[in-house]
Amino acid sequence: MAKLARSKNVHTTIGLQTRAAPVFNYVRDIIRAGYVGDVISTTLIGSGISWGESLEERFRYAADSKSGAGMLHVTFAHSLDAVLYALDARFEKLSANLAIRRATTRMAESGDIVTMRTPDQIAVSGTLTNGAFIATHFRGGLSKGTNFHWEVNGSKGDLIVTSSVGYVGVGGFRLQGANEHTLQDLTVPPEYGGASTTWGVAENVALVYERLATDLSAECQLSPSFDDAVELHRLIDRIERRAAREWFTAGTRRPSD
Repeated sequence: MAKLARSKNVHTTIGLQTRAAPVFNYVRDIIRAGYVGDVISTTLIGSGISWGESLEERFRYAADSKSGAGMLHVTFAHSLDAVLYALDARFEKLSANLAIRRATTRMAESGDIVTMRTPDQIAVSGTLTNGAFIATHFRGGLSKGTNFHWEVNGSKGDLIVTSSVGYVGVGGFRLQGANEHTLQDLTVPPEYGGASTTWGVAENVALVYERLATDLSAECQLSPSFDDAVELHRLIDRIERRAAREWFTAGTRRPSD
């Protein structure tokens, strides 16, 4: 589809709406402006929201990796894509582990117990094209502690993005930073669109459409394209293939088991 669109000179866009979240775009800009200096490393911890102790009936299909809608493909993929977008970097080398730690999950409405056939633990680390080291870990369900924590450590400063939910794409955020001063809250300017207390998936999608409208009227490419989708799918495939070659710790199960 991407090749066909290019051959016909057709403009494309794809639903990577987390890229539109104001905090990721602001962080992208201030990193480019030198706020943290050279990016040395970045760390991402997140919760899948679903794929925990229970699952809503409407998401029953998501418990099976054959549906293509597991945590790896949804909350993790959207979050990782937004992080790489903000850092303006891609993976150079990576290692990965995928595991199913919950053998079953419960349907919230009926109480039915179903087998978990998609990873509820994802760990990916490596080096990026900008030389930075990256470490990520997503867990199924929600935590009573940390549900989303993204940290950027640089040669001159640090940035931290947190959220009370599993990933920024469906909830508000808090941005903190430190370079010459101690860690303090940073306010995302209003021109980036959206308040931290109300921002959610609907607003992110609205911004995607605003960017698409600008693309078509100004003949530019602000919104993610089919080519971006191809790149992300190739990355997820690379993670799955790499994880298949890694040793799993005792007590874990492969997604195919």
